[in-house]
Amino acid sequence: MKIHKILIYLLAGFITGLSFNITFLAPSIFFSISAIYFIMDERNFFLYGLFYLLSMFITSLFWLFKLNFPLPQSLRFLLYIGVILLFLYLSLYWFIPLKIAKRHKWFIIVLFPIFEYVLGLGDTGFPWFILANVLSPIPILIQLASVGGVMLLSSWVLTSGYFVYKLIKERDYKWLYINIIVIALPIIFGLLRIYHKTSYTDKTVVIVQPNIPGNMKGGMSRDSLIRAQIKLLSLAKKYNPFVVVLPETGTLSDLFREGRYRDMYVAVSKSLKAPIITGMPVFKTDGVYNACVTVNRDFISPPYAKIHLTPFGEAIPYDDKIPFLKSVDVRGGHMNRGKEFVVQRVKRTRFGILICFETIFPEITLKWVRKKIDVLVNITNDGWFGKTPAPYQHAHILLLRAVESGLPVIRSANNGISFIADAYGRISVKMGLFKKGIIHGKLPKRLNNTLYNVIGDKILFIYLLIAAAFVLWQIFKKREKSLED
Repeated sequence: MKIHKILIYLLAGFITGLSFNITFLAPSIFFSISAIYFIMDERNFFLYGLFYLLSMFITSLFWLFKLNFPLPQSLRFLLYIGVILLFLYLSLYWFIPLKIAKRHKWFIIVLFPIFEYVLGLGDTGFPWFILANVLSPIPILIQLASVGGVMLLSSWVLTSGYFVYKLIKERDYKWLYINIIVIALPIIFGLLRIYHKTSYTDKTVVIVQPNIPGNMKGGMSRDSLIRAQIKLLSLAKKYNPFVVVLPETGTLSDLFREGRYRDMYVAVSKSLKAPIITGMPVFKTDGVYNACVTVNRDFISPPYAKIHLTPFGEAIPYDDKIPFLKSVDVRGGHMNRGKEFVVQRVKRTRFGILICFETIFPEITLKWVRKKIDVLVNITNDGWFGKTPAPYQHAHILLLRAVESGLPVIRSANNGISFIADAYGRISVKMGLFKKGIIHGKLPKRLNNTLYNVIGDKILFIYLLIAAAFVLWQIFKKREKSLED
């Protein structure tokens, strides 16, 4: 191995990771991703690749080491080991397609998005760092998601990287001109889409950001915290709200069980003359659920219970299928998984709920779209991330769900970032990180539909079909050549 090459791949990985952390650097992914094509040329493929990938993951996901996770200090090393194992696990989803496409590098443009899709499957699914998510803070760069979702956006990034590789490798400026066209066409498409002004309804949405420290939730101070929250909620009255939104576990109690707290939230709903969409724990005979309900004066809606639980934070992966895992305790709890997509209704407006990191799974939003909802609501508690890039990354990913689905989004985060955004991913009102207060704004209108809503998961089969056709063609060529010999 050569030292200068190690430094180059470390630098390329650092720039790629940094593009996920700093908004104005996001477009650099179009060029820094070209490093993977050079890695495929290397004899020491795995070692150079490991330098690039670890540099990229550490730069973009270093906050995982700093999580304010409920582990005693003596067991903190388990978190560090877990994060390192996660980085190695994520590396597999890069190495396998790179190895397969080593001889035909352009094939990675089709193959890699398939592996990104697979990365999101199952209880251990973690499609947080995928190429499309890097572009999420910049609305003009993500409008292609309305056509083919994140898979098409990732292919766009990889195509640009391929032509950068060809330009440097062959020193032929035709690849530069081709790449300019490749980058420019989707941007022009984005400009044409976001040229439209946002259409708003006459309905005012109020978002409450209580900024309660995570270590205080459920503690001895719960009663005073709830009273402070009720006081904050009452400030919404002057805006004559259509709906008020509280964050994940916003009530701090199960309103189905604790009568006095239920009465307090019902009373404030009556005072506001508006329903309150809020997260809350729901305790049933079979366990506890992380849920969302609508408090509408005297009525509390049936809950939507979070379907995709956070691995190790809310449940041990597959503990519902492998019984002995129920006994494993890393202080992350064993919550129950929801099974139904329960729409929250306010008059004729239908709200679909994404709790916490359900936002990073496009297929969950697609299922909400099938329920004919009008608005996506994300309730979350991002205080665990601290003052790191993670809350910004998490918030920006939600903008992709808006563009894919053609739905406006409302985000209420306990410690921030809370906002309202239109169906093009443009934020109209926002409250920053670790601030306390309320924000309000008119609810944007939904779009009639997007091509992605029609295609949905079928985009995966289109990619698989192209990949299968190429593989069959290669087999046919080899067979034909052997017959000639």
